[in-house]
Amino acid sequence: MKRRGGQHRPAPSPHPSQLNDRLVRQVLDLVRASGVLDELTVLEARRPGPRGLLSETVLVGMVLAARELRSTNVDDAWECVQFRLRKPWLKYFGLAEVDRTDIEATRASAKRFYDAWSRITTVLDPARHDRRTRMPRDQAVTYRRAWLQRTHHDSTPVLSRIANKLVLTPVRTAVARGLMDDWAGDLSVDATAIPTWARHSTKRRASLEVSAGVHVSGGGHKTFGYSATLLVAGHTEPSLAGRYPQLCMGMSVHTPGKQIGPQAVRLLQIVKRLWPVQGYLAGDLAYSDAKVENFHDPVRAVGYKPVLDYKTTMVRKDKNAVEGTVAIAGDLLCPHTPQRIIDTYHRMAAAKQSRTREELLPEMLEADPYVLPLKQSADHRGLERRQCPAAGTSPRVTCPWAQERDTSGAGATRHAVLSEADPTPST
Repeated sequence: MKRRGGQHRPAPSPHPSQLNDRLVRQVLDLVRASGVLDELTVLEARRPGPRGLLSETVLVGMVLAARELRSTNVDDAWECVQFRLRKPWLKYFGLAEVDRTDIEATRASAKRFYDAWSRITTVLDPARHDRRTRMPRDQAVTYRRAWLQRTHHDSTPVLSRIANKLVLTPVRTAVARGLMDDWAGDLSVDATAIPTWARHSTKRRASLEVSAGVHVSGGGHKTFGYSATLLVAGHTEPSLAGRYPQLCMGMSVHTPGKQIGPQAVRLLQIVKRLWPVQGYLAGDLAYSDAKVENFHDPVRAVGYKPVLDYKTTMVRKDKNAVEGTVAIAGDLLCPHTPQRIIDTYHRMAAAKQSRTREELLPEMLEADPYVLPLKQSADHRGLERRQCPAAGTSPRVTCPWAQERDTSGAGATRHAVLSEADPTPST
């Protein structure tokens, strides 16, 4: 096999730079501390034949390639461990010295590395098949069904567990060293596209990546490949910036579709076992549009408070509404909230500079008395209940409509109150 330039494959770089021993040691410690090698040892023990190259060598090569070359290609990982390590490391990983100009020797070394990678993927693949040819679409249905992750179900639990062990190892290290002590448990969730080199399915033939799909980004851009759901540590208080590392707290690679809600919930459950404090969870429009039973309710059941964005088409506005509340910026406000406070919310959302947002913070605090307080118990349907800010033993505002409602009854005066003065904060 040859490349377009006439070079034989594999074709290592002519002058690769040598990797720092300290970096190699750090990556090796990361892979060992994750516990992934123990799981792979159990899985590979079921396979017959010689062991071949150690899985440890392959994983270290993949991490080094991702860090140093910004690549997840297997050939780049092979080049990292074969040509960019010093002799002691080659001996440790069970690799022989190879002259990069010797085509046969480089092919043999690369094949040994590729075989070890194939061994790992084989034990993790829930539906193994020949990925070098495009199957007819009717034959690919069975394999695609095995890969598809249904609602609240992970069809590749071993693969997901191994991936998250690698991702969470730095997190566990940071927690053990006290680096996350100032983190309040706030998270952001996002689903990003991972493109694949395989072509899209045709009318007759399936894609080489039978489990891939079309990921639609926020701007409407379509990518054929996979979706990666990521959780990243964050904060709501500006004073916490820089006081803890903003690490990736969970990752899940899955087929694009309507499963972003269950995938996020599954990752939140993992983080909850790792960190006892649950804070806010910020998500984009994709999560605002998710089904309640797939995302909103499970997120609250885990203990997180969603902070979501909504399109103007998702919220119905009725200026003449008496019942209901004003839903804005994640808060529920009294229907009689002064317009100047609502305008402040919009000005804050439109502000582009941090200085402008800081100047608006005092005005934003004026909205606190008008926020509907949450009652302690839910109703008979399990839904949360809100209370009028002018009601209760400690009212937040003085509202002429509420006073008249309580004395005369809501039915007789409800439609005459809109002309009265706005409620004012209690002193």
